[in-house]
Amino acid sequence: MWRGRRDVGGRALVDGQQDDATATHVAPRLLPGQHARPVLQGAVEARPGGGEAAQHHGPSARRHSSGAPPVCREVQSRFQEVELPLLVVHGGDDTLCDPECAEELHRRAGSEDKTLRVYPGMWHQLVGEPEENVDKVFGDVLDWFKSHAAATAATPGEGQQ
Repeated sequence: MWRGRRDVGGRALVDGQQDDATATHVAPRLLPGQHARPVLQGAVEARPGGGEAAQHHGPSARRHSSGAPPVCREVQSRFQEVELPLLVVHGGDDTLCDPECAEELHRRAGSEDKTLRVYPGMWHQLVGEPEENVDKVFGDVLDWFKSHAAATAATPGEGQQ
């Protein structure tokens, strides 16, 4: 569920069942000199009987374009409009959203700068994985941001000389 978060300076995706600490980061637009505040507070871990542990794991549980809600089909029909640098991360064993959809986004996105990372053995909620998996995903995301920040800093933007 999307909730406005004043302490984040933007929007956060919050798991309504776990208000305490499980928010996944949706990066607000940062300008040079601004500092992002952490969105995740405390340890985030899979909890027995909650989240994906309760999901059906058969192939019919995966959502593909034919079984997706109308808003998902609309988004999928517009993948080619994505022109900004793009990092797609997806759990290879996701039972909620088929990894093929992430692969399709990567393939069809109009961006010339796009990266796809599919993590074998991981599920839908990547922040609910065992700690070493979460560290791997966040490490890859941070490395991607750092490389793009360095490239942006080295290249003057519009209006800069």
